[in-house]
Amino acid sequence: DDRAKWMKRRFAWDSAQKSLQEHSQRAAQGDLDVMREYLLTCLKDILWALPVSVSFQFDDTATARMDIQLPLLPTLPDREAAIDYGNRVAVRRMSEVIHTKLHNRHALGLVLRLMGETYAAMPTVQQVTVSARQQPPDNRAPRYVVTARSARKAWSTLHQRGAVTGDAGSCLELIESRVNLTGLGAFLPIEPFG
Repeated sequence: DDRAKWMKRRFAWDSAQKSLQEHSQRAAQGDLDVMREYLLTCLKDILWALPVSVSFQFDDTATARMDIQLPLLPTLPDREAAIDYGNRVAVRRMSEVIHTKLHNRHALGLVLRLMGETYAAMPTVQQVTVSARQQPPDNRAPRYVVTARSARKAWSTLHQRGAVTGDAGSCLELIESRVNLTGLGAFLPIEPFG
């Protein structure tokens, strides 16, 4: 019985993988509807640290645009563990500046991750633009705080050098991007790429 259950799960998994591969091949041929479905499937398969709200569109088979709603600052952990006296672990509240900088690193990392996932899933896409907006705490209209645009060739070069796996802020400086931070790490509004 256990073997039969395992075989049933294996055949279901094999079938799902075959279907995913077929979608991938059709997306690589430039069918826009299949490209949308396949990218959505790829984004759903990612284990995000926090829920992510993403909308995207393909202008054509070579150009993709993405828009992210960044998570609010209070949704990120505000405590950190440290070694205390006697090798004990102490959990302490982060300072406001450190908590804000953690949020900013998360936001910049999201922008780069979405850009990379799009290039990995869509071989026909030659340019990706990702813009991130933030909802101010006082219920004003959302404002854009990060925008980045890169051609596949530039992204591939950065990926080969390992720049996309390091500091997100440094990587964004190497591609066309707009982000403006205060000295204490708070985002300032920017004009997103059109």
